[in-house]
Amino acid sequence: MKAKLKSLAEKLTPGRSNRPRVTIETGRDALGLKVLVPGHDPIIDIVAVHGLNGHREKSWTYDENGILWLRDLLPLQLPNARVLTFGYDADTLKLTPSVSQLGLNDHAASLVAELLRVRADPEETEQRPIIFIAHSLGGIVVKNALVTCNSATTDHLVHRRSIKLSTYGVMFFGTPHMGANGAEFQAALTNICRIFVSGNSKLLWTLTRDSDHLRLLSELYLPISQDFKTLFFYEEYKTPLVGGMSMMIVPEALAVVHGAVNVDAIPLHKHHINMVKYSFVDDPTFRTVLSHIEPMFQVAVLAVHGNWEREFKMRNLDDQKLSNFHLRIDLPPQNLQFAGRTKELQLLSDIVRGAGKDQHKIAVLHGLGGIGKTNIVLQYAWKNLAAYTSVLWIHSATKEVLKRSLIIAVQNLIQHLAAHCAPGEPDYTVIAHDLGIAGLINASGQLVHSTEADVQEKVEGALCKWMSMEENDQWLLIFDNVDDMKVVDRAKHFPRSSSGTIIITSRRRGISHWGTESLLVEGLEQDDALSLLLTRAHLDWKQLSVAEHNEAEAIIKELGCLPLAIEQAGAYIWAQGSALDEYLLEYRTNFQHVTENRPEGLDGYATVYTTWQISLEAIKEANLQAAELLHLYGFLSNDVSDELILHGADEEIAGANRTKWFKACIELLLSYSLVKREGGKHRVWIHPVVHAWTRQHLTMTEKQQQTEHALGVVAKSISWKSEETNFENKLAFTRDILPDVEACVKNVVNHLQDRSELNHRNWEHFICLRRFLQEKGMYNHSYVLAKLLKDEHEKCLGREHLNTLQCMNDLALLCQDQGKYADAEPLYKGALAGRQKTLGQEHPDTLTSMNDLAVLYQHQGKYTDAEPLYKDALAGRQKTLGQGHPDTLTSMNDLAVLYQHQGKYADAEPLYKDALAGHQKTLEPEHPDTFISMNNLALLYQHQGKYADAEPLYKDALVGRQKALGQEHPDTLISMNNHAVLYQHQGKYADAELLCRDALVGRQKALGQEHPDTLTSMNNLEVLYQHQGKYADAEPLYKDALAGCQMALGQEHPDTLTSMNNLALLYQHQGKYADAEPLYKAALAGRQNALGQEHPDTLISMNNLALFYRHQGKYSDAEPLYKDTLAGCQKALRQEHPNNKSILTHLHI
Repeated sequence: MKAKLKSLAEKLTPGRSNRPRVTIETGRDALGLKVLVPGHDPIIDIVAVHGLNGHREKSWTYDENGILWLRDLLPLQLPNARVLTFGYDADTLKLTPSVSQLGLNDHAASLVAELLRVRADPEETEQRPIIFIAHSLGGIVVKNALVTCNSATTDHLVHRRSIKLSTYGVMFFGTPHMGANGAEFQAALTNICRIFVSGNSKLLWTLTRDSDHLRLLSELYLPISQDFKTLFFYEEYKTPLVGGMSMMIVPEALAVVHGAVNVDAIPLHKHHINMVKYSFVDDPTFRTVLSHIEPMFQVAVLAVHGNWEREFKMRNLDDQKLSNFHLRIDLPPQNLQFAGRTKELQLLSDIVRGAGKDQHKIAVLHGLGGIGKTNIVLQYAWKNLAAYTSVLWIHSATKEVLKRSLIIAVQNLIQHLAAHCAPGEPDYTVIAHDLGIAGLINASGQLVHSTEADVQEKVEGALCKWMSMEENDQWLLIFDNVDDMKVVDRAKHFPRSSSGTIIITSRRRGISHWGTESLLVEGLEQDDALSLLLTRAHLDWKQLSVAEHNEAEAIIKELGCLPLAIEQAGAYIWAQGSALDEYLLEYRTNFQHVTENRPEGLDGYATVYTTWQISLEAIKEANLQAAELLHLYGFLSNDVSDELILHGADEEIAGANRTKWFKACIELLLSYSLVKREGGKHRVWIHPVVHAWTRQHLTMTEKQQQTEHALGVVAKSISWKSEETNFENKLAFTRDILPDVEACVKNVVNHLQDRSELNHRNWEHFICLRRFLQEKGMYNHSYVLAKLLKDEHEKCLGREHLNTLQCMNDLALLCQDQGKYADAEPLYKGALAGRQKTLGQEHPDTLTSMNDLAVLYQHQGKYTDAEPLYKDALAGRQKTLGQGHPDTLTSMNDLAVLYQHQGKYADAEPLYKDALAGHQKTLEPEHPDTFISMNNLALLYQHQGKYADAEPLYKDALVGRQKALGQEHPDTLISMNNHAVLYQHQGKYADAELLCRDALVGRQKALGQEHPDTLTSMNNLEVLYQHQGKYADAEPLYKDALAGCQMALGQEHPDTLTSMNNLALLYQHQGKYADAEPLYKAALAGRQNALGQEHPDTLISMNNLALFYRHQGKYSDAEPLYKDTLAGCQKALRQEHPNNKSILTHLHI
């Protein structure tokens, strides 16, 4: 035998052949296997199989010159090859009534039978190497044939084994491994033609994308593909169709099986039909194909020789017993779109290879459902097949699933052992005895089914017995989805030998101690998550816009890099033809629809919506309160402190021992990996998608109940922490629960806003959260709760009820904080009138309404309306509450602010000082009211030109607010803005610009673009730019600020007049005198009318107009204005004020 194979190898000599006369059969004569070129002392068979609507000769023939390259060109280069071509009826558009109704299996069986017939001659050609050349559908026929031959054993259809053993290489040309795009188009035409003629519907169905047949065939072929050298040739051009259309029939994504081993992928500059037609020997495409055939031709003989040597050794062993432990690989299909996980694969490899040769190796991968545990292990198994004699995959989700999986594994083991018995009929009695299942295998080699427990236990234990045999030490046993710790019995299901490797995947953290080592699997790396999304969505990163890049990154962030969610998202985007931004919107607004549908291509997977349901049901069965706690987490943020739950949970739920209740619940949730501890902290973290699922799978009634439950938990924790005496601890807690409070408000909007009536018992929780949010400067969130409370109280208690009036006043205050002065005024007036009527003029609540309305008038610039209200409120509080009461001090401070706005600095200063001293005496050092008084006194000093006195107060107020309230709180931004203005007055422009910019950005974010405070910051930055000579930067800001003030505050508001004055000043510096003068005059007239002749702001306008006239040389117009300004300043301001010195300088003209 060896001598003959060696002589074949020595015949590899170059030569030429004469081109025979072309004779092409038609009809039934063109079916079957035809020897096209017998070859010169052939040592290799090249077998060509045509594709859809093909012909065994025409498919390979160049139409214009009749060159059949398999016959006319290839033998010139490979004279020692016998070339055969196989024909079969694959027509889908035939106009005859005899279209074949045979399917793929039939054509594959026919190909095998024909090859066996042609190769079964006396010269032992059955051992001659085979290289298949397959076009389109022909590749599927070849794959089917090889799978058929692989199923043969040494005692069952043994003659078929020769085809698989002799096959060295397979060359696929445009083979639709997942179904060609053109098939559906052809099917439509066939359906039309079928009215008149017949059509082969079996083949059309096979070519429909992702058909069950193709999927099954791919699963069966992939494990044996490693035995061949495989070349995937794919088309680069679209194929012309009838009517001037064209399409890519089999694109690269379908023509190449990614993940297969021993393969190359080669593009051809042809379309689907002419990629296998070449007109002359130097055709570039032919030379490309030839360059890949020749290397295979050189090594095929020796490679196949080795196959046959191993075959004969196996057949000739006289005492082939159970010692052969090379069990056929039986794994789920490889995930061909697997990406990343390099670190996890390396860690897994380190675990299973870290132990010694005779030491048991057990690796446990645990983590959240859908996190990718199974895919990691599957990828490891496929990558390391060569390292193991046997790889067994045991599905272990439930006891029934485990039992069924073990029975299948044992049945495969029986067939394996039967195939390796001595020649002749296998002795199943001996096999059964050796496996410990005597009497449980029938004469056909099938397991005898029984419902008796001891029989089932013996069958399940047979695998362990075989793996525990001596020298069987290179197996890999995988238990997948061991989520119920009672399903797998280690004593019964784990082999007792000290060798071999076991890998377990589980959601249960507790199973980690089963292993030699364990690995917690977490989300994908961002780059890998992005790659997976784009692959599933069939998108190319390079072809996406910057906006689409951001949208893709936003999707993976929203999905927390969870592989299952990302795969499902990508498949959904592809199936729906959605844009990336459309998916994100759909996910947020229609979570259930997006996550419960299983898109095409993910048939074997659970969905995001269903994957955690099994775990939840198990948790409910074990501890219903743990399931309730999981739902509660869903209505808070996804990163919650234990303190919040322990102090906020209802006693009727938590019981007397809160710590014991919480520990029992959280340990159960942790054991199923639905929640996670972060680095030993007393916090619980939930994956963003799980967090969304815990809410979205509930009914609307349940969502409303859980929203109110969460509100109660947070409100109780806030109330409990309000008694905390340690300021730092209190501050840390309030910052910590902000995300939970925000989540509560969001859920109120989503689930309670449209509810007909709120539970009255929960009103106090709403009030608690509203106050908390307002104190934190989160006015928009606080407004949602305040509006809801006001409407509910008014509906249930009536408009004049004291609680309704309180809600009305609270809502007015929030409108004011948001700069919505027109909305606030009627609410304040309604609350004041109601309290005056119900409580009387001097009641503290009435005085609060009076003071609040005065503050609003002041913000509106209605100083004459504000002053009497302030004075009445202050007098009333002094009388009713006393001089040192915090509310009295607030009135004192507010009246001082009014005096300051009116330019009455002498009246304001003692009030500011008294208010500050009172706050420092009665309140804790970090109290917000203390910082208000401190900031206001500093502002007064600034207006008075006492910059040295103002600066330390500003600094203390800013630092205190940053510490107590946070960097982005509106009050902190006030301090930042005021300090920036001081720096500007001091000429410290670099320091001023930094603070001014931060204040503006913070206000834009916290308050909005059109809020009066935002416009003030904008105006201040403009003035700074102007002082620095950056006129081009200042002008657009001035214009925006002026327009914003006019819209938000009105034409005559002091802030509007300030913006008008500043824009005029800029125009003057730019030399735009015609634009500046009317603005100066309008600002002066407005200030004289609104503020009075001696108000500092009026004097500033007067001075600016005088200076404007001076620059124009209009000295006679400027002089009286300067004199009036100086007289006013000397009266309103102290003598050494910087403004006075400046005016005196200008008067010396």
